[in-house]
Amino acid sequence: NQTFTVTADETQVPVGAEVDVAASVGDAEEVTIWVLDAEDVTVTDGDVTFEADDDGDFDANLGTATITSVDGVAVPAATSRTVDVTDGELELVINASAAEEFVVLVAETDGTAPELDADGAPVEDFGVTATITAQDVGGIALVDADRATTTVFGVETVSLRPEGETVNVTAILFDAVPALDDADAIAEALVPVGGEISYVVADDNGVGGYNPGDDPGTVVTGDVITSGTASVVDGVANFSFTGGDAGDEYIVLAEWDAVEDSSYDSLSALTFGVFDHGEIDFVDADPIGTTATFVDTDDQLVEVDGTATVQVEVLDQFGNPVSGVDVEFTTDAPDDFIRSTNASGVASFAFSENTNGVVNVTSDIAAEADVTEAITPAGSVDVYFYDEAAADDNLAAGLIISADTDAETILVEDGGGDYLLFDYSGADVYQIDAGNVLKADFETFLEDSLEADDTLTVTNADVDADPTTFDITNTTP
Repeated sequence: NQTFTVTADETQVPVGAEVDVAASVGDAEEVTIWVLDAEDVTVTDGDVTFEADDDGDFDANLGTATITSVDGVAVPAATSRTVDVTDGELELVINASAAEEFVVLVAETDGTAPELDADGAPVEDFGVTATITAQDVGGIALVDADRATTTVFGVETVSLRPEGETVNVTAILFDAVPALDDADAIAEALVPVGGEISYVVADDNGVGGYNPGDDPGTVVTGDVITSGTASVVDGVANFSFTGGDAGDEYIVLAEWDAVEDSSYDSLSALTFGVFDHGEIDFVDADPIGTTATFVDTDDQLVEVDGTATVQVEVLDQFGNPVSGVDVEFTTDAPDDFIRSTNASGVASFAFSENTNGVVNVTSDIAAEADVTEAITPAGSVDVYFYDEAAADDNLAAGLIISADTDAETILVEDGGGDYLLFDYSGADVYQIDAGNVLKADFETFLEDSLEADDTLTVTNADVDADPTTFDITNTTP
């Protein structure tokens, strides 16, 4: 039912952007322009109707965006304006000053509100834009797409890459600063806007005042490696470039220019915060094992004659697993044990003991073809080889080593150097410092309040005649 054509060049913009609107109004000589709250405008099967009061009169609310220019001439900011038309065409600039959804209505009236027909549409000639959404955009997260789970640019984060490798970058526009090492947080903060980003890849020596996450600095033209633009679709843009030689260090910078040739472009990126950057260092393409860690450093509980398995993972400088690296495992035994990493970069050492006790496992990696220098993984693993406590075992006071409320077991050192595993699932009485408690409270204490010097007292002299009692006692003076 529209007789005028009114279009906006962008329908998703940041707060503060200026939106160019073009209107074709036929032979109309005078029209009125309104910026309206989009909630008061309804489009059904292409027909547009407006909010009306009880008498059927036009009652749509004005938005907060303002008209700032008509046919290239600046005008006082206003949410409505009546103007003369000379050639049937109008060029408008609308300032999106707040986060909202709005439309721009152009109707052939003399400044009065349009008269509505029975269906809620103006009887005068009119046209209206699609809904324009102005959103707060807090910044751009630049993600090294091939390292997305570990590397997000912007907070003094450096991504290591093989020399000459193509680097794929994903730019994500967000409304509030997310945890940049948390992909889920970034996804939740994403702003589904359009437009395009402009990016620059420069040698880091050519970025003056570079400070990750803060001042974007100034790019020296001679040090620009490449630059370009990328379309933003639902808040995400992608671009790529060819990496440098070993030893090169590049900085990637990006800015969101939502509206081309508008005053928004002339403002510094930091005014709106829609700017970010990150560093990529290029290294020799051949992988070299540079980090080694225990897969799990938690204590292991293994019954005597059972098998314990301790693992070490070796990764290269790109975070990828390195196979074929010899890892030396050391225990209390006189000999060390050599195990090689598999395709996943993991070396596994399995061993058993036929006596009760604790075994501490450490590891080392010597310098070799796949490792630039010797590596000693931090920490160690303690393996407790235990005996299961018999049903009628008494324990006067044994130091608690660990407890597992899922398995309903407690590992105790009996004072003589042996380790016993007690199953408390069938106990009759549970106590803390000799006071009776419910089993649930007993387990809560095991999970939340157990101290390193707590002991366990078990009384079960005659399982048929006396109740089985488990008492946790704190021995601190």
